[in-house]
Amino acid sequence: MTLGEAAVLRSCTISNLGNADLVINSITASPAGLITWSGLPALPATLQPNASFDVTVRMAADTEGDFSETLTLRSDDPDEDPFSIDIDGTVSGPWMDFNDYSLEAYGGKGQNKAGSHAVEDDGATLDMWGNNWKALHLDSEYTITEQTTLSFTIEGIEEPEIAGIGLDTNSSFSSSDSANFFQVWGTHDWGIQSKHDYSGTDPKEYTINLGDHSQLVGRSVDYLVFAVDHDVKSPDGDVGYSNVRLEAIDRVFANNYSDIESGIEG
Repeated sequence: MTLGEAAVLRSCTISNLGNADLVINSITASPAGLITWSGLPALPATLQPNASFDVTVRMAADTEGDFSETLTLRSDDPDEDPFSIDIDGTVSGPWMDFNDYSLEAYGGKGQNKAGSHAVEDDGATLDMWGNNWKALHLDSEYTITEQTTLSFTIEGIEEPEIAGIGLDTNSSFSSSDSANFFQVWGTHDWGIQSKHDYSGTDPKEYTINLGDHSQLVGRSVDYLVFAVDHDVKSPDGDVGYSNVRLEAIDRVFANNYSDIESGIEG
């Protein structure tokens, strides 16, 4: 989740899978203050065999960093009392600060024929114009998982032939890189087209689930690639990319809340 946004909600199910009544006496969280929950019945509560109830857990987004929390359930189960649920989460920074990264020409002179770029809005925005591609060197190699998302905002000033963001292992360009480039704007189709729907009228936010693209899952990348491709005599393409985030959503509540399997043998 992102620093300062609304709290993330997840649900877990507490079930009695035994063949006798289960009395839930208390549920506590440690350390205190990171998460809250709702949906609990009045405690102590009795669950009959095969009965269950859902608990909604909230993780706040006030402080950046990695967090671990343990929910502890106390019951009259002779075998699993106490029962613990470990919860892991990450609150990431609001976006990439372009001032903190190295930007280099992507594809050399062949893809950087005219124009330039500027970092604006205190590092939140990369403005590119003319006919050029830029590669942002990540802090470390990033492995894409089924839960990885790429999100950003685009603001178009003048439409180029190709505008979008890609991922790569190096800063060299080849035609095969179209398999890992997401075009969102432009008069010529190149790359993955599932998000090619920007009208150019107002800023638009995109969130791309990279896990939906099998050719990317498991791949390790070192660069994010930004394009304003405009192969015309007088290139005037102008695009701003901002609020860029590359993150794995499975790091938020990573354990997915295994159901509690507890009950008294009757």
